[in-house]
Amino acid sequence: MAQISQKTSYIAEKLITTLVIGVTIGAVMAMASNLFVEGVMALTRWRSSQTLLWPQLWAGFSPYPLLWLIITAALLIALRKALGLNRWAGPADSILAAHNIENNLDVKTGIGSTIAAFISVGGGAAVGQYGPLVHFGASLGAFMRRISKSRMANDVFIGCGVAGAIAAGFNAPLAGIVFAHEAVLRHFSMRSIAPITLSATTAAGISRWGLGDRHALSLSVVPETLVSLVGPLILGGLIFGLLAVVFMVALRQTARWSQKSGMTAAHLIVLGAVGCGLIGGFVPQVLGLGTATILEMTWQNHSVQFLALLMLAKMAASAFCIGTGVFGGVFSPALFVGAAGGALVAIFLSTLGFAVSTATMVICGMAAVSASVIGAPIAAVLIVLELTTSYEMAVAAAIAVAVSALLSNLLLGYSFFDRQLLDRGIDISMGRGHLALSQMPLSALMVQDYMTIAPHDSVQEVRLRLSNNGQTEAYCLSPEGQLLGKAELAYLIALSPEVKISEHIDRSPLVLSQTSSVQSALTKLARFVGESVPVIDQSTGVLKGVVFESSLFHAFLDTQNQMTAIERGAV
Repeated sequence: MAQISQKTSYIAEKLITTLVIGVTIGAVMAMASNLFVEGVMALTRWRSSQTLLWPQLWAGFSPYPLLWLIITAALLIALRKALGLNRWAGPADSILAAHNIENNLDVKTGIGSTIAAFISVGGGAAVGQYGPLVHFGASLGAFMRRISKSRMANDVFIGCGVAGAIAAGFNAPLAGIVFAHEAVLRHFSMRSIAPITLSATTAAGISRWGLGDRHALSLSVVPETLVSLVGPLILGGLIFGLLAVVFMVALRQTARWSQKSGMTAAHLIVLGAVGCGLIGGFVPQVLGLGTATILEMTWQNHSVQFLALLMLAKMAASAFCIGTGVFGGVFSPALFVGAAGGALVAIFLSTLGFAVSTATMVICGMAAVSASVIGAPIAAVLIVLELTTSYEMAVAAAIAVAVSALLSNLLLGYSFFDRQLLDRGIDISMGRGHLALSQMPLSALMVQDYMTIAPHDSVQEVRLRLSNNGQTEAYCLSPEGQLLGKAELAYLIALSPEVKISEHIDRSPLVLSQTSSVQSALTKLARFVGESVPVIDQSTGVLKGVVFESSLFHAFLDTQNQMTAIERGAV
């Protein structure tokens, strides 16, 4: 009876915890996301209403975007200084945090980055709003876990925040649920799906109750018959995949140039704002989210030259902003690039004799390019389904998305966020266990339980000491403590006892650096045969300790068991 009562109590606690966490995070994200989105829309409308005050100067250039973006840059610099932030944080940091056991998301950085994105988008920068909202949701989830002291896994809290952000932002709860699992958590478990689903549906429900059944993009398209679309969409998917790769390369190369430029963060932000402002002065359609222009591309026919100009200008403006620190997301720019690319593909296909509507190809382009950039093909298809309420349109988009995601994955990798992490030396694709071991310092397993010998010691002395200490290996050190070599008892037995040990040590033993991780040590020890491995200071050669092979494999097994428990939802 006691065991039944204990089990019942445990189940009740889990159910209540799941309900409270899911509903609470979903409710907070509904309010935060809608305040953000509505605030950006209000600020954009006000900014657009002021354009009449600024005349065009020459060749259709207006100074208004440039002046507003300079003000934006000043606000971003002031915010960065006030909060003491070294960099902004985005979805890549959320993904990394979801793959970590420890709760390492900084709430102040998350809030500061969200405010920075609001300032950037509201000021007309060619960036998006959903990436920052995703990271804010992840930061909120991390904060909720910290204050609740729940035993529920860290990634579940992060997933709840992410799902709530997407569900509220797009009014698409299914897409929110799938995006959290597909792009951030990278796994499904029965115990994570419940709180994440509650968070997404709560966020979407509160949004609809407060603001009505509105969508970020109101799309109403009936595609052609699916059979007639398969060929054009496969061809279009290849083009969309290439566009996504070009866009991601432009973003990364600009960021790399910024890092190597030697310029201060403030100077880079000003440079990015000026670059975007100059482009926007000639092509104002690329500023901000560009939602109106995207919708216009679904029904209005534009020339090839104008569409190409919009696409290239958006890529350049977004790269200027994101690469230099005018912070914002990449999802909305990817939608814009995909929409322009889709309109161009529709024109191209029409010249080949394919009867494909511009609206269909625009929507498929949006889904395909954005899916490749953010690494969430299934979520992208669900967004199309929930925005168009058309099963046929979702299936059509799925074809383009699948081909585009496959090509971009082969050429560049899983997503832009994964590439950002790879540029920081972090490989998410290897899994949670690999990441945990890569972040575990070798010093955590290093011990001082080893025997040292001097070069002038005889073989007899070394054999006797090893036998008395119950050890099979000894390390020969210089007077300064530098590692000269390694002696093994099995090899010393057959040697003459009077000779000096310095003549019979292994002078090139396998060594590890004290700055190494457990994962790198395991990689080096793949073919190692022995008892312990010396750990040295790489710069001086001084022996700092040893690591036993058994300790490394125990750490590996413990980590693997812990990761398995997390992914099964057992913690």
